[in-house]
Amino acid sequence: RFLVLIALFFCCFFCALEGVEVVSVGLVGYFSNMWNVMDWLNFATFFIVWYVINQMLSQYETPPCSELCRTVGYADAHLVMGTAKTAKTFLSICVCIQLLKIIKFFSALVPKMDLAPSV
Repeated sequence: RFLVLIALFFCCFFCALEGVEVVSVGLVGYFSNMWNVMDWLNFATFFIVWYVINQMLSQYETPPCSELCRTVGYADAHLVMGTAKTAKTFLSICVCIQLLKIIKFFSALVPKMDLAPSV
């Protein structure tokens, strides 16, 4: 849970940085740049990931115990695995958005990469 809290702190920090930019540029000017929209889409997706990971950790710590679990000791972790699958799906969406942002930054550093974000 500590690493999840660190990730939440960094995401909130970057949200605050983007908020400062919104105030300085203005709402319409800020959101007219599609890269900024992608940033906020990525922040929203991360908060979904954070919620799902916390849900998964709480399901792992207090698993539901049925009659079979109480009598034999077998516990089925299908609920935790389903939540982990959902977290991985949203996390992969975050990674895809970040890869697009990396292409954008490389296009400014490497001259031949300038064609990639324009396509």
